[in-house]
Amino acid sequence: MLCGDVEKTILLPSCGGAGSCHENPGAASNLDLVGAGIPARIRAQTSTCQSKSMTAFILEKVKPSPSCGGPMPLAADPLSDFAISCLEKYLADVVDGGI
Repeated sequence: MLCGDVEKTILLPSCGGAGSCHENPGAASNLDLVGAGIPARIRAQTSTCQSKSMTAFILEKVKPSPSCGGPMPLAADPLSDFAISCLEKYLADVVDGGI
């Protein structure tokens, strides 16, 4: 599976940029998914939903029925199954410290 740069192809257009929710200043849940250092921010934070790890929570939020709140992205079309698979691989690499 060739996902490419997940930060540029999925996170930026779907979660941040152009006034979306996860871009500083004022990023939702204080989670900037646009600026440099995204993996470190994801690893450092815990979600406000049942104190889940941010990696698990992000993946849950892009699927149809998250346990807290509505599915994301709010301001864009739902992610494709391929994009979700790429995001899942990216988040696994974040957890492992591979990125």
